[in-house]
Amino acid sequence: MNHIFVCGKKIFKLKITITLFFFLSTNMLRKIKFGLNLGEVTIKQKQTKKNEHPVKNKENIDVVCSICQEHHRSMFYVNCKLKGVKFEKIGRYKCCDNPICLNCIKRCEEVKVGSEVMFKYKVRKPYSSRRSFYTICKRGTVDYIGSHGNIIVIAENYEYNLKEENIMYKLNTCPWCRSHLLNHWTYNKEKYPKTKKKITNPSF
Repeated sequence: MNHIFVCGKKIFKLKITITLFFFLSTNMLRKIKFGLNLGEVTIKQKQTKKNEHPVKNKENIDVVCSICQEHHRSMFYVNCKLKGVKFEKIGRYKCCDNPICLNCIKRCEEVKVGSEVMFKYKVRKPYSSRRSFYTICKRGTVDYIGSHGNIIVIAENYEYNLKEENIMYKLNTCPWCRSHLLNHWTYNKEKYPKTKKKITNPSF
């Protein structure tokens, strides 16, 4: 009986060793594909591809202003088709963008003699017990600019003695087409009006 018991133990151990051998052999063959060779860890280094065309530094690429012909990092782009100014040369009609710097924009917006401006003035309401006023906005041409801030504007064959506070802004400030302001092009309500969404299936 003891001899049979010992033989059974040996057979059981053989079975275990055979199964472990097959298990280890199959797993190690699978691990060789992932860089592991018979239990030894091998690390594969990725080969970095070198850029054949190196990118230039953005600091060296400066755009020239089309009016003063000087280099500036902060540049705006005037588009006469969109009737406004863009911050980057992208999007619609980018081939028609004219670069301009901030100093030239301020020069174009300066009010001088002969420039068309939008001005406002207050008028007292008639037949009112209190001193109530309402503002009127008109457009006209500057005829005279005084030293103390007095400005004479002609509009509809009338002269208006105004101050610098009454002038709102200068019209037609674009130096190329003289037909729009130097504002952002999305503020142009005539060309890009805001439309309300139509409800196709209203719920009652």
